[in-house]
Amino acid sequence: MKILQISNFFPPKTSGHGIYCYNLSRKLVEQGLHVKVITSQIPRNTFPIELKNGIEIERIPAYGTGWGISALSFIVPKLLKEAKSFDVVHLHSYLFLISNQAALSKKLAQFPLVLHLHGGVGIPDPKFVGTFKSAFKRFYDKSIGKATIKSADRVISISKTDKVKVANKFKIKRNKLVWIPNAIDISRFPYLEKKSTKNIGFIGRLELWKGVSYLPQIIREISMRLPNTKLIIIGDGSQKESLAAQSKGLPVEFLGMIPHKDITNIFRKIDVLILPSLLEGVPNVCLEAFSSGVPVVAFNVGGVKEIVKHDKTGFLIQPGDTKEFIRKTLILLNDTELRRKMAKAGRKLIEKYYTWDATIPKIISIFQTF
Repeated sequence: MKILQISNFFPPKTSGHGIYCYNLSRKLVEQGLHVKVITSQIPRNTFPIELKNGIEIERIPAYGTGWGISALSFIVPKLLKEAKSFDVVHLHSYLFLISNQAALSKKLAQFPLVLHLHGGVGIPDPKFVGTFKSAFKRFYDKSIGKATIKSADRVISISKTDKVKVANKFKIKRNKLVWIPNAIDISRFPYLEKKSTKNIGFIGRLELWKGVSYLPQIIREISMRLPNTKLIIIGDGSQKESLAAQSKGLPVEFLGMIPHKDITNIFRKIDVLILPSLLEGVPNVCLEAFSSGVPVVAFNVGGVKEIVKHDKTGFLIQPGDTKEFIRKTLILLNDTELRRKMAKAGRKLIEKYYTWDATIPKIISIFQTF
């Protein structure tokens, strides 16, 4: 079986959907499937054509990124030329310009299309991301986004919450929708028994919708109450310079973008992962944290509540309530036994539901319906 994967970003560019696409492609190759990935050439110094771990990769030149998240690559000619030579085209996310082009190409060339939703179905609160972006997302979902989702023959959602939203919001027949949980390779994120470091970590895009504007306040107040605490920030984005300026004089370490394979080393250095995002699906970084034995404090948005179980694997906070966010983070930093208890619960959750051994057969079974 030949599968064509389409992803807005792809490693070495770090993004949740791109990392998922890479790991899924690798696992499909291990199952004997032929896999090709079409993605954007970001960074620009990546090879346009590459064979990696059995995956054929073709990167289309990009003329920058829209809002720092959507690659400005033109893939329609490539899809019209090649898509019909594959048994299934598997598209990751409905949110990007590349996604819209895949939907248009499907209409023109009529190839089997599976859309994989990685979150972002909701409308962000304008008080958190601005009136314009919130209004644009509302317009997008009623027009281009809706057309992109409805173009798919089957829709996979990593979030139960998003699955229900899509069925109701876009009037998608429930027999076209299926929930398949996110997955990670737990051998790459071993459970870590470690001594307290009094470090907290943030891993993600440095964008407003990721809640990075809250980070200086969070570490300022935590370090005042718990000296020697440090915030380690991994990621890049449009808010990098502003965040660095606001963090001057604070115990913050910026590590920038690091290879995904090295994220395990970050989990060795931190006691708590913080996720103040205002718009999320089911974030992979939480799964990786749990697998590594690190509890999470997060805002209760999107599908985060599906994996962060309040008082069991971490704490869920109402969006924007930084006072409570800080209070709960301090509770974890001060209570070694509670962290250990939550860490063990998180690892058990991952082993039971979020491994590739559990999800790959379900995805292949969908491919086999065409």
